[in-house]
Amino acid sequence: MTYTRTVTNVGRPFSTYFSKVSSPEGVAVEVVPSVMRFKEVKEKASYTVTFTRLDDNVTRSSNVGQGSLAWYSIGDDGYKVLSTIVVVFV
Repeated sequence: MTYTRTVTNVGRPFSTYFSKVSSPEGVAVEVVPSVMRFKEVKEKASYTVTFTRLDDNVTRSSNVGQGSLAWYSIGDDGYKVLSTIVVVFV
């Protein structure tokens, strides 16, 4: 499954944000692009997140998996935006 999200820069002009994914057990998570660069405040950008179920034979402790996607900037502004990821295996 692939989802597209649009975000708005609330940081400073010329901000760069890096993604960091903590994948739920049994799921591969890909973020494209993995780095977003903004030139202006309130500038918008989009990214996609693709979730791929791994081997069905993997033994999991639960039918629910949890992870996160964080976008963070380095520098004086030091913004961090965290989104929780929850998957249910059916």
